[in-house]
Amino acid sequence: MLADRYIRTDLCSQEDFEKNFILNVPEQFHFAYDIVDEYARISPEKPALIWADLKGNERRFNFGEISRLSDKAANVFAAHGLKKGDPVILMLKRRWQYWVAAVALLKVGCVLIPATAQLQKKDIVYRVQASSAKAIICVEEDEVRSHVLASAEDCDTLACLFTLGDCEGFINFDAEMEAASPVWEKPAELPKNDDIMLMYFTSGTTGMPKMAAHSWTYPIAQTVTAYYWHNVSDGDIHIAVADTGWAKAGWGKLYGQWICGATLFVYDFDRFIAADMLAMLEKYKVTAFCAPPTVYRFMIKEDLAAYDLSSLRWANCAGEPLNPEVYDRFLEATGIKIHEGFGQSETTPLLMTSKWMEPKTGSTGRPSPAYDIALVDAEGNDVEDGVEGEIVIRLDKGHPPGLFLGYHRNQEQTDAVFYDGLYHTGDMAWRDVDGYFNFIGRSDDVIKSSGYRIGPFEVESALLTHPAVLECAITAVPHPERGQVVKATIVLTKGYLPSEELKKELQKHVKKVTAPYKYPRIVEFVDELPKTVSGKIQRKLIRSGDSMGSAEKLNVRHVAKEDAEALLAYLNQIGGESDNLTFGADDFDDMTVESEQAYIANIGEKSVMLLGTMGEEIATLAAMKVSPKARLSHRASLSLSVKKKYWHRGIGTQMLGKLIDHAKQNGIEVLEVQIRTDHTAAIALCNKWGFENVGTFKRFLRVDGVDYDAVLMNLYL
Repeated sequence: MLADRYIRTDLCSQEDFEKNFILNVPEQFHFAYDIVDEYARISPEKPALIWADLKGNERRFNFGEISRLSDKAANVFAAHGLKKGDPVILMLKRRWQYWVAAVALLKVGCVLIPATAQLQKKDIVYRVQASSAKAIICVEEDEVRSHVLASAEDCDTLACLFTLGDCEGFINFDAEMEAASPVWEKPAELPKNDDIMLMYFTSGTTGMPKMAAHSWTYPIAQTVTAYYWHNVSDGDIHIAVADTGWAKAGWGKLYGQWICGATLFVYDFDRFIAADMLAMLEKYKVTAFCAPPTVYRFMIKEDLAAYDLSSLRWANCAGEPLNPEVYDRFLEATGIKIHEGFGQSETTPLLMTSKWMEPKTGSTGRPSPAYDIALVDAEGNDVEDGVEGEIVIRLDKGHPPGLFLGYHRNQEQTDAVFYDGLYHTGDMAWRDVDGYFNFIGRSDDVIKSSGYRIGPFEVESALLTHPAVLECAITAVPHPERGQVVKATIVLTKGYLPSEELKKELQKHVKKVTAPYKYPRIVEFVDELPKTVSGKIQRKLIRSGDSMGSAEKLNVRHVAKEDAEALLAYLNQIGGESDNLTFGADDFDDMTVESEQAYIANIGEKSVMLLGTMGEEIATLAAMKVSPKARLSHRASLSLSVKKKYWHRGIGTQMLGKLIDHAKQNGIEVLEVQIRTDHTAAIALCNKWGFENVGTFKRFLRVDGVDYDAVLMNLYL
């Protein structure tokens, strides 16, 4: 491995690591030439990448092939005018072409901007305009291509659009790479270490996403991640579950792992299914695994004994605090301890349970010696053990590799986190007597109730030990006497349905598991939690939603003829939303007020259409349609839509429950729904109520000229 050129690989203990760690940064470092091409020179057959997808396709690449293909791709990019310093957005999910394109763009000297393929037109336009991106390269999916192509009309800086395969308006990246010359002339002038190599768009508590800019030393800093935390080296096969559009992919899917000589295993999927992931770990003999706690929560619900995981020797997690029950159950089933870490898009791991450390329940680990980390109070003074403080990086000894340069083109927000000789993370923690840090949460997430300070993680951890809780988020709700009270927003596991009895049971459960004053006085059940595109829970959206009123205040009634005009306005509005809580909706392009009134007047005896309002606003519409044909009178089709602003309020659960009750009262035996395969929240909602997957149909639905696959689901009453 090449890691010993940059870090010490002879350290033998945590004490040795913290005392004698060094990071050797060359005067000019270039990941593509100094790592990828260097491996190709000294060990071209060394395995670099194993890629597999849901359809059984597989590709294997050694470093010689990655070097050769990236040379060809660099010629493609250069031929289309890309040059040193040009920002390029990559929306390639987990396609193997991401690794080739990323290395090729670095060879040209471009700035990488990884992005999720879930972005809509307005998201893409914002990112292109904010960064002055010169090109976008995206996956071959019609929906993604349509958003990219539509955004180009509003983006003056875009010079070229690349996609995988043929599509009008795009350059065929695969075809041009195949035809390109394999001889790439290394530029005479390479980027300097402190130039921008990489930018992540990262969301804050307010405003639009910011551009966290990283330098060309970022890959070297990730060597610490791979060697001391992921514990990989030559011969290891490592997978990080993250999509390439997330900053976590930079931690575990490219830089440090290749520097340390590990082979990257990439499982290309869209919807996470724990059984499929476990089968892949078994088939490809993965040795090191890194995923957020949510993934582990789904995995431990499977029969882990049914899979041969004997090759797996190491496990890590990050992205959110690890629940103790998940840790214990995974350890019991596999014999492997999960080593937790913490960091930000702006950094590499700041806290880590390194390969020498014994994981401790509730702790994220100790500070990485790559940074000078401290816990401070509001005045910037160090706090004692056991006292809550903000995690900061001291900068009096210089700007460490791995710490971002600042928020690109936003000096005000940069100054808001870099001041008084510190980088302020905004994350709160406390330190125990052994030096382990215990994460509390973002400073604006901490709840202050009746004089107590309550971190959301400790209450979430208590709730997650109850079998009814799949996911949850803890937030504060203003209270006239207590200042704030604890609210739990909960997604239930399959087999559990919302009820007052379950609320009380969960409240009692928290009182037993943790200090009683922490129990949630308010409990709300929802269909899904609001999350960022990287999967992090957006507690701020829950807090803002509380100001609008809860789903418990939903008023539901039968639709009347006089509602027709308002219904058309509602349907046209949700038709313009990137809606993931709508299924079975009829085509309403040609509807008129008169036709809608006629439809309402002719709703059959067993059929029903329900309208849900929040105040004066229509929030949801649900319908059950029974065929007039006698031979089909035992079946009914369902449709349901929820306005985007109310997606996370539990309204879908309420409305679907009312339709099912109506069906039972009218002797309906089979309920059927059609759902776009990318509407995972709607699929999960139906799964919760016991719907069975009948099959998936290709290009079943057409929306705005784009074809979508659909899953058909039945509920047998």
